[in-house]
Amino acid sequence: MYLLLGSPSSEHVAALFSSEHGLVSHLSWNVPKGAQTDLVERVGVLLDTERVDAAELQGLVVLTGPGSFSFSRTGVVAANTFRFAQGVSAVGLDCLQWGVLLARVRGVAASARVVSALSTMHDSWFIGEGVVGSVGLPELVYERVSASELEKRASGAVLVADHHQSASYTFSATSMEELELLIPQLIQLPFSNEDIEPRYIVDPNIGSLQPKG
Repeated sequence: MYLLLGSPSSEHVAALFSSEHGLVSHLSWNVPKGAQTDLVERVGVLLDTERVDAAELQGLVVLTGPGSFSFSRTGVVAANTFRFAQGVSAVGLDCLQWGVLLARVRGVAASARVVSALSTMHDSWFIGEGVVGSVGLPELVYERVSASELEKRASGAVLVADHHQSASYTFSATSMEELELLIPQLIQLPFSNEDIEPRYIVDPNIGSLQPKG
């Protein structure tokens, strides 16, 4: 059994899935800004309800952001706690990587370009670029560009995520049917015993991005 969890935004998610039974159970809920998260408690209830021992988990898939410092960090801290306490391997997925996996399920061409865009609220953006591909995960490298440069880069590409507007390739836009279809890809991800690191915008008024690794 595998556990998907994360809180890169106010939307929190926890789901159990396996290669044999597909999507077993799924929880999704919103936590108001400034409110205390209950991710760990809800995960515990989910495991108890499905009679799953945390020690029996085969792997954790963690949504790492980018997002606010508080929300992104919450899911990652919970995942690392599970990983350390139960000896379970884990893998982190940022918004661009999730979007790429979803694009494959939707039949987007492997050669298609994808762009992840995060607004700094100062007429500039952090953008990450990659291609859909057919296997593995894309390398995500962000750089700061102007709004006009973003428009050029996004031309002809699949816009995976926009920090302030909804986008069609985010986790929030993933249907339950698509989540079910994603399971074979999720199970094949490179799980490890290393700590998962969150991706977050350090100061939303400045828009600085915490680099990965």
